[in-house]
Amino acid sequence: MKDRKALWILFAAAILGLLAAGCMEGSDTILAGEEEVLGDALVAAWCFDEESGTAAVDSSASCWDGVLKGPSRTTGVRRGALLLDGEDDYVEVEGLLSGEGAQMADLAEGSISIWFRCDHIPEGESVAPLFHFGRAEPCADAEDDANEGIAVAVARGALDPESEELYFSVFDASCGGALLQVGTGSPVEEGLWNHVVIAVGASSHAVYLNGYEAKGRVYASGGWFSTFFFADVLTREALWIGKGFWEGEEVFFKGKIDDVRVYDRALTEEEVYAIYYGD
Repeated sequence: MKDRKALWILFAAAILGLLAAGCMEGSDTILAGEEEVLGDALVAAWCFDEESGTAAVDSSASCWDGVLKGPSRTTGVRRGALLLDGEDDYVEVEGLLSGEGAQMADLAEGSISIWFRCDHIPEGESVAPLFHFGRAEPCADAEDDANEGIAVAVARGALDPESEELYFSVFDASCGGALLQVGTGSPVEEGLWNHVVIAVGASSHAVYLNGYEAKGRVYASGGWFSTFFFADVLTREALWIGKGFWEGEEVFFKGKIDDVRVYDRALTEEEVYAIYYGD
């Protein structure tokens, strides 16, 4: 058993080093070693390690850069991160339907990985948005954070007024109900770093919080068998980090965001574990 444990530790550390290679190298492209483990799985990696300027460099081979709209630079889990004020700071990534952007927009399976520290979870029914892919303008009569696309957010009231959970939602094209809306079932505390991975496969999905699968997750729409992802989004107008909608109004994330990644396949439990526990 000791030998097996030692082998597991070495294996996890090796995977982490390869998965993290792109962001650990700042704005450089992904190192060849990562491709040996994940092939071409990494579609985008915004590490926020630049020392100055307004560029959010995509350090994957896609080089799909974003633009900072107000955030300041600070220290993160790995080197740099962004500090967002919760008022109007966010990152915008353009070119969703052209070049490498089309590769991401058409993903039927894949993973979203985000490190974040939420400094304020809105009281009552609202959200602290982390990731938004969908409409560029809010729906006139929208319910909750509907955006005709994908939303990843921290909230108290999306499903439960006292929940303080991480939610992943995929909305339909009517600015109404969600095709899939799932909460982690585990609390996200203010002022602490957290890591989330949403992994969508061919026949099911999983949500991981801080290295482990959220076994107690709760569904408002859909179920564990739901496989909605980027390819199911019909309105592909905006990709934002730190900005979203709530009942027809723009809302913004307050806290730190670091190392946002998109993969073209569902990461395994072992890979997620290695990313979280590698430092």
